[in-house]
Amino acid sequence: MDNEFSHRKGLTFEQAEGAAPLPSQLKLKEVSDDLKAKMWQVFHMSIDEGGGEFIVDPWDSILRNHHVERLLKPVDTFSKWKPDVFSEVKKDLFSNNYLFFFGFIQHVLRDRRCPEFIKQAVRGHHRSICHSRRRRYCTKGT
Repeated sequence: MDNEFSHRKGLTFEQAEGAAPLPSQLKLKEVSDDLKAKMWQVFHMSIDEGGGEFIVDPWDSILRNHHVERLLKPVDTFSKWKPDVFSEVKKDLFSNNYLFFFGFIQHVLRDRRCPEFIKQAVRGHHRSICHSRRRRYCTKGT
């Protein structure tokens, strides 16, 4: 009985009752929906932190550089309006392409203006990220 209870603690109510599928093993180069949602929450909170309807630094600089240097788009097509920014960031994180997902996060982390909140959040999800990447890319310092 104790073993059954400990197994159910890791499931949602719907999964425990058989109404939703149980978690399955991720395929190689697949990012879990859970990790996508958690990373989106972290980035959304940080980008939205300045209030107002336009992004401010450091996100203005980080995302402008991302737009030009990583996406190779013209600088005059970059928008500071939050709904546009959220749409673009969400597209990278929810694209179902692990390259866009990890490429975006890596680009932000490598920027010297990356907010400490983002660094800590990514470090906090390191185990999930390593699981998504099948551990072969992850080292203790990642």
